[in-house]
Amino acid sequence: MAQRLSIQLRSLGCDTPPSDFRKDLVAIKEELFPDWSDEALSYTRDEADRYCQAVCLRVGVKLPRDFILRQLNNVRKRSCTTLL
Repeated sequence: MAQRLSIQLRSLGCDTPPSDFRKDLVAIKEELFPDWSDEALSYTRDEADRYCQAVCLRVGVKLPRDFILRQLNNVRKRSCTTLL
């Protein structure tokens, strides 16, 4: 069973609330890659790395790349926000 995002974030040392984290994921993608889908971004190496570094800077914690990209994908899949 998947853990709640709040628990996952805390276990990774991130105090950002899940709703803010999701908003940050979308905002950073729109800032850096406005014409790309989250799926296309996840298939790249350099661009995905740049995106993940920007997310880590925003939240102030080094988070695993696969975690960040999976959460970005989840925003779209679960319609957590209308920004994607």
